[in-house]
Amino acid sequence: MTGQDHQELANENPAKPKTDKEYFLAGRSLLAKKQYKDAVRNFQSAIAINSKDRHYFDNLGFCLKRLHRDDEAIEAFNHSLSLDPKGSYAARELGICYYDKDQFDKAIELLRQAVSLNRSDVVSHRWLGFAFYQTKNNAAAINAFDEALKLSPDDFETNYWRGLTSMRLGLFADASRFFGKAAELRPTDFNANFWKGMSLVRERKFNEAVPSFEKGAINRRKQPASIRASSEPSVACLA
Repeated sequence: MTGQDHQELANENPAKPKTDKEYFLAGRSLLAKKQYKDAVRNFQSAIAINSKDRHYFDNLGFCLKRLHRDDEAIEAFNHSLSLDPKGSYAARELGICYYDKDQFDKAIELLRQAVSLNRSDVVSHRWLGFAFYQTKNNAAAINAFDEALKLSPDDFETNYWRGLTSMRLGLFADASRFFGKAAELRPTDFNANFWKGMSLVRERKFNEAVPSFEKGAINRRKQPASIRASSEPSVACLA
């Protein structure tokens, strides 16, 4: 067969364009490899073909959040919610986006929505607690953290922030218990050991506080003890 024959055959049988599903699966594969920029292009191609599947927007929003393109991520998650108002993942991640923009009232509204849609999602409860903490609604923060701990008692972040909330309220015995659990879960964590020691000092349990400060000193990080949550989007609920 000559080169011309091959060309004519190719013209008769052109390569089949990718479907939206193929672009989506390619994007998921790239997402799993943390190749977020390339994944974004594939999800956008899928959406260009089919803009009615919320999962495409959820995955696009996830990658945009990883790339710190927060305004674009908000747009993607909003579009997902417009397609499915009962999408708990989009509501949660949208709430976290607004948390990161210090728009805590908006974050609370969306995280409450996420919790109502999926009461078994520990991440939504935890972030709702973070948002209430930032607005100094301590009682609501405690309730949210306690709901998260019912679902996941060994979650470090929730125990740590539950301790911070108790510390703020002057509930020092309560605080030392939760910081103690956090330090048990991450023995080398400076923040957990530091605040456990501080809560024990406020209880005037100086001898018990010393080992916590010693552990904290050994593992001290360069930054001061943190009272700010850091966000990373969760892939666990993505379809």
